[in-house]
Amino acid sequence: MAGSFRKFDAGAGFRQPKGLDEGDCQVRALSKAGGYTFPEAWDVLYTLQGTYRSMGFNIKLYLEKGELGVVRKLSFPAKKGQPRMKASEFARRYPKGSFILHQANHVVAVEDGIVYDRFDSTARCVYEAWEIKRRNGREPQSGQTDQSDVQNDDGCLSLEA
Repeated sequence: MAGSFRKFDAGAGFRQPKGLDEGDCQVRALSKAGGYTFPEAWDVLYTLQGTYRSMGFNIKLYLEKGELGVVRKLSFPAKKGQPRMKASEFARRYPKGSFILHQANHVVAVEDGIVYDRFDSTARCVYEAWEIKRRNGREPQSGQTDQSDVQNDDGCLSLEA
């Protein structure tokens, strides 16, 4: 259902040290939206980062350059007196396609109207979104989504962060 959330953690089992569960949202988003496995997505970002590898990934830089299979960019600037775009509303408005959304200190994947993340980020504001062409039409490996964790949101736009 468009606008819903599905728990997705492509990085489970790959993080070092085990149990570390932060700082890989860019890899998870590219994995889901781009059709990569987690290690493949990490390798793509690592290669693109080049000489700046010690500084962490900057997926937004490569999306802005049109790399990583970008089809189009959508911007959602703040407008006085109007609610910000939330991930749940974005997913309802764009029920088809694969997207990477830029949120405050976070990125998340949306595919065919479903927000995929380790936690429910549907209420967070969306600043920009990039539609991504999935490589070779390949679907993520089974076991990366948990069908039992589908949650529908309330459909409300909120001015609160």
